[in-house]
Amino acid sequence: MYLIQSDTVTKTDDFSITAAIPYYLDVADHNTGTGTGYMLKSGTAMAAAFQVSADGSNFVGLPANNLFSGSASCNAIPGTITYSQATGASETGTYTITLDFTLSGTA
Repeated sequence: MYLIQSDTVTKTDDFSITAAIPYYLDVADHNTGTGTGYMLKSGTAMAAAFQVSADGSNFVGLPANNLFSGSASCNAIPGTITYSQATGASETGTYTITLDFTLSGTA
């Protein structure tokens, strides 16, 4: 994701879920402590939290539990995840975040 000074940058990815039981998708990041939920540059967090949205829902911070879910088994159900990051004028350089996507089921 390329960041522009004093702007909000968004990126969208499509995905597909196949599950034999009811399911939910959680999204979290690898950061710990005060950096959890933020893009980092050399351990320094951006001022605004990194946010995600599924299928046009409201943006939420990380971790995002039950971001996308279904109440029955499914075969190749499509979905869309959108990422959003607001940037400040003084936040220059390369910031990164690593996301974990966990698909879990309930029997």
